[in-house]
Amino acid sequence: MADVYKNFTLEMTTANTTVFTVPQADVANNIPVSTYVAKTIYVVHSNPSPTKTAFTLAHYDASANNTISLAGESKTTEVFNVLAEGLYVFESGDILYANAAANNELVLSVSLLEIKQQQ
Repeated sequence: MADVYKNFTLEMTTANTTVFTVPQADVANNIPVSTYVAKTIYVVHSNPSPTKTAFTLAHYDASANNTISLAGESKTTEVFNVLAEGLYVFESGDILYANAAANNELVLSVSLLEIKQQQ
């Protein structure tokens, strides 16, 4: 199977909302082991008159059963924020979720590479 580039976009709300979940491998049902690698995560204002809005991005690591949170605040002087730079690796069962202090103010965008192991 070839590696696939994917993009996930989410309009952030005050509730924790799942951006994506890495599928659980199931060889019997032809679901291969997948790893998602994200390089950059962006937060973009969806409001034409942006105000500073607090937000949280969290990674639930299913294998270690812990949560790692990144919190930030959007900027009013820029079109977008780079929330996270570097390589972020998400493995089987991992979840990326986000929330914001106000509904419909921010949009989260994640571009990543899905790497599937050969069966």
